[in-house]
Amino acid sequence: MRTKLRQLGSQQRYQFTGTFKRTGFKNTYHSQSHPIYQPTLLLVDLWCEDQFMTDHLWLNYGKNFLSLGELQPGDL
Repeated sequence: MRTKLRQLGSQQRYQFTGTFKRTGFKNTYHSQSHPIYQPTLLLVDLWCEDQFMTDHLWLNYGKNFLSLGELQPGDL
């Protein structure tokens, strides 16, 4: 399902539109006994220009997304 994303490549930047669905967490282990939980967000129905790209994508909830403020389900 993500073959269209792969075909775009990484030589230039693209602008995508997706619908925010929910937040989540992933864990990374910097040592065997101390996991670190990092926030993520789920976007569904991702489009690039007028072309459908994928049905969902999990992304890190980093500074750029945090700068948008509190996201509500259904936000584009």
